Amino acid sequence: MVGDAALIQPLQDISASLAESRGKPYPPIYVEVSAIAQGKARDGFAAGHDGVYRFTSIQGINSQSPADCPADD
Repeated sequence: MVGDAALIQPLQDISASLAESRGKPYPPIYVEVSAIAQGKARDGFAAGHDGVYRFTSIQGINSQSPADCPADD
């Protein structure tokens, strides 16, 4: 994920807070976003992943997924 710092910073802040309180790095965070697929990165950390999404807006952030979220299955 990439995006303007003002958009991404709240996600980083929540992640850091959860990591500290849970004693584990990289806690899962449920987000609802609008994003644009930008394809595969050619260099850097993102190059090791299938693609990059540029977040354009964030509609919701939560430390837990809703009960009906298929990713929780």
